[in-house]
Amino acid sequence: MSPRVPRPLSPQQGILFGGLVAGALDITYAMVRAHLQGRSAIGAVKAVASGILGVKAFQGGNEMFVLGLALHFLIACSAAGIYLLASRRIPLLRERLCLPGALFGVGVYLVMNFVVLPLSAVPFKLSYPPLTVAAGLLVHIFLIGLPIAYFAGRVR
Repeated sequence: MSPRVPRPLSPQQGILFGGLVAGALDITYAMVRAHLQGRSAIGAVKAVASGILGVKAFQGGNEMFVLGLALHFLIACSAAGIYLLASRRIPLLRERLCLPGALFGVGVYLVMNFVVLPLSAVPFKLSYPPLTVAAGLLVHIFLIGLPIAYFAGRVR
């Protein structure tokens, strides 16, 4: 019996599936981590909305949770779109998934933490203790970069 080969995806499916899977894994990690640290899992999602609304996001109700989720998945799908566009120009990104996906995850971490967050309205001080950076890099490599690369690799 030969191994089953996954069906090729359209570019739209690659972006959508890559963004949704990476986004779901990442937000699940953020919520579980917040809960384990004694913080609100809902607050972890509202923190995403605080990027555009500041402290008001934490004062709002369910609508801020929904906005945070929507923004989070928009960012994840945008990252998947960027990877897919790059893979059209650089076929190696679709052919060899692990290293390019891992490097993309590191790139997403760097852009989010050193460009997007400092320019956003988040109402908390950004800090980068070594263990937090290490965890963030691992999350971005394994839960964001690799899933996005996997689905981009299935696009034909």
